[in-house]
Amino acid sequence: MPKFLTVLVLVVSVSVAEISLEQRPVATRLNVPVNISWLNISNDHPIDGEIVTITARVTNNASVVTQGMALVFMQDQEEVIRSVPLAVPAHSYVDVSVPWMAKKWGHAIIALLEFDGSPLPNRTISRQVEVRGKPLGDCWS
Repeated sequence: MPKFLTVLVLVVSVSVAEISLEQRPVATRLNVPVNISWLNISNDHPIDGEIVTITARVTNNASVVTQGMALVFMQDQEEVIRSVPLAVPAHSYVDVSVPWMAKKWGHAIIALLEFDGSPLPNRTISRQVEVRGKPLGDCWS
């Protein structure tokens, strides 16, 4: 009696998908391609105690995504009003606004950029604000 050998051939097709995570260039401290385009204060002559809005535009003119940055708003280089973490997309800008309670007499309102906790050279802008005292009858304090 003939013997038959049955061979079962199993072909397995394995498809390996390559997942490519495109890494975008990221700025380093030495090549941060951003600037503060402008600084605006909602009222240049507020009254003592008035809440005004400070807005700065941070512009990125390069094809590099900026991360690890903060925009720091200061009063007279002595008091930090607020530090705002930010990332600016390539070829774009971000407007950042913060409230500030005006304190009387003259102040320099400053916005500066920090990268990984250190100020970036030549990335500072300021505006002068004259804050009036509160009215006392017909005159100002």
